[in-house]
Amino acid sequence: MRSASTVFDVSPEAPVAARRFVRDTSRSWGLGDVASIAELLVSELVTNAVRHGRSGGDVRVEALPAGLRVVVTDHGGGVPAQQWPTSNDVTGRGLAVVAALSRRWGTAVGDGSTAVWFELDDVDPLL
Repeated sequence: MRSASTVFDVSPEAPVAARRFVRDTSRSWGLGDVASIAELLVSELVTNAVRHGRSGGDVRVEALPAGLRVVVTDHGGGVPAQQWPTSNDVTGRGLAVVAALSRRWGTAVGDGSTAVWFELDDVDPLL
């Protein structure tokens, strides 16, 4: 299985760098159809890691037989939970967006780290 990874620091630039990494990696593997969705979702997850986990971490991209899997791991030790914000709330929609646009997603917590992952089919769900 093809995979690639990169690390990120706690910084406002981390989501931008993660989007670029996922876009470039997925396109280089011929999975450009899912690049835009993968960029959006990894941005949500890295933003959550920086904001709530208050730690750096890594982004791993894996080519699946019929798509892409992206795993964002941070060292904040928290447990992410999908929220149900009202229309007046400014934040809290990240995991809902991940749930709505991915084929499936999940979390794994252990050894002081938290991993949140999602999988996308090789065809953009918005096309």
